[in-house]
Amino acid sequence: MEELRFRQIHMDFHTSEKILSVGERFDGERFASTLEAARVNSVSCFTRCHHGMMYYDSERFPEMVHPGLKNKNLLQEQIDACHKRGIRVPVYTTIQWDYHMSRMHPDWCCLTADGGSWISVEKRRARFMSLDFIVHFVSIIQSTGSF
Repeated sequence: MEELRFRQIHMDFHTSEKILSVGERFDGERFASTLEAARVNSVSCFTRCHHGMMYYDSERFPEMVHPGLKNKNLLQEQIDACHKRGIRVPVYTTIQWDYHMSRMHPDWCCLTADGGSWISVEKRRARFMSLDFIVHFVSIIQSTGSF
């Protein structure tokens, strides 16, 4: 097994669906060269964020692609540019914090004992525990297999 990389970044990338120009001016070479100059050798990039939006053009889940994603190859360009410089790119996806799914399937949300809202930070940590959600999540993971 290869050694764990020394300088790693988890690039937090949670972007509301109200942002209309995601990735529009992304420059993969500039992105990767900045990481390289900082001696980063591993950076996690997002397939999906806590808003439930995807950062690639998903054929299987087009309704989950960020509506403001101008660069439909954003994730792939991040990966390719980094790989050219030997920078690893593990991909991240959200599991239980998913605003989009909570609106599409409120029946999948965990609620307080008195049926209260799951909106607060304390209550949304473990939102989705139904079997239907787990099946859906597995299909999302399978759709990211090319990354």
